[in-house]
Amino acid sequence: MDLRHLHLHRIHLIASVGLLLGTPALLHAAPGYPKSATPPPAAETRATTTASTAVSAATSNGQQILAESVSEAPVQRPWLVPRNRPQHTFFVDAGYLALLFTLHFQTFDSGSLNEGLSLTAGYNWTSRRGLGVGVIYSGGFFSARRSGLLSTGRLLYVAPEFVARQRAGRRWLFREAVGIGYGRYVRSYDGNRAGRGGVGLHERASVEFMATRWLGLSLGFGGEWILTGAPDVGDGVEFNLVGLLTFHVGGGVRFYF
Repeated sequence: MDLRHLHLHRIHLIASVGLLLGTPALLHAAPGYPKSATPPPAAETRATTTASTAVSAATSNGQQILAESVSEAPVQRPWLVPRNRPQHTFFVDAGYLALLFTLHFQTFDSGSLNEGLSLTAGYNWTSRRGLGVGVIYSGGFFSARRSGLLSTGRLLYVAPEFVARQRAGRRWLFREAVGIGYGRYVRSYDGNRAGRGGVGLHERASVEFMATRWLGLSLGFGGEWILTGAPDVGDGVEFNLVGLLTFHVGGGVRFYF
């Protein structure tokens, strides 16, 4: 009884496979199926061949589509900005400088003692978290002429600073810094030269574009507040309301390592 059931189960299984593949001719191979001397019709043979060809073509097309999808996948570009690593930065900036809240009670034929050129250089180190320290040197240069005589002003400032750095995308950085240092204002006119110095405060901020991992460009602004007055060199009265307060804006280069 058990062998009979097993025999019938095998016949049903082979018949099901034959129907799924579209080849009724497989039924002739089943045990107990009545044998026929006539081969399967040509239509059934063609159907079997057509089904096999369609399966092979579908498999080939699927493999080709998968290969094209993999080849067209976008290439992941590396990040240039530091991610979970410290950064050392040397920088040099140049730009416009204004001396604020300083009044000159004389007129000049050319130039100005309130507007000039700013040069800044320094170094800073930032940790993996984006916080660090550095040192900065800033110089301001003013000149004006009156009756053929040259009057100049030189503003020098040096200080340590605390630095914060943030990244924005693959190539962009934001950097801010504040510090306390020493500043000195030197004036000269018609052979007379004098200077004054005092404690100063500074702040600056910049946005940086990393062209490579080692080189970048920046735009920024900042200022210094030096608690001192202007020296008298005989070219007229110069009055400082709140010390020497400067504002500068410009750009420069960055060297990273």
